[in-house]
Amino acid sequence: MDKPEDDHVLLVTKPKQERLTIETVGMVDGVCIRVFDPPGLKSSGVEQCYNKNVLSRILKLTKRKRIDMVLYVDRLDTQTKSLNDLPLLKSICDAFGPLIWRDTVITLTHAATAPPEGPLCEPLSYVVFVTQRSRAIQQAVGQAIRDERIMNPSVMDPVALVENHPSC
Repeated sequence: MDKPEDDHVLLVTKPKQERLTIETVGMVDGVCIRVFDPPGLKSSGVEQCYNKNVLSRILKLTKRKRIDMVLYVDRLDTQTKSLNDLPLLKSICDAFGPLIWRDTVITLTHAATAPPEGPLCEPLSYVVFVTQRSRAIQQAVGQAIRDERIMNPSVMDPVALVENHPSC
């Protein structure tokens, strides 16, 4: 019997975690799943040295194995019109190469968040709200990798919605 291969999943998050966590989740259909959960990466341009340090530690751990999947985790309810995350996204591209985004699922937490008001002071529909937030992240990724073809809906990263409220 063949030795099971390792699949590597990288979670890119922005919470308050302090240390790099490596966790072997176990076997799924004969595949050993290893999850690398880095401490929260920073959005600010002046904190990119910190991000590079964290990302270089992940690169050392995955030197012999390719990362098969990335979950880029952000909050649905932190919609902004600025490009605050661009330095962070560029750090990820610099560390892993722009092709890492082909294996990335954009994951938005707090998915039960009520949509904000639209330009006419009426609530946006949930679908419009999620679409706008998803599109903003996808456009920022396109700018980070310097490839505007990411704007084409057929090649955009998929988006997953997650609700992490304790009562759900």
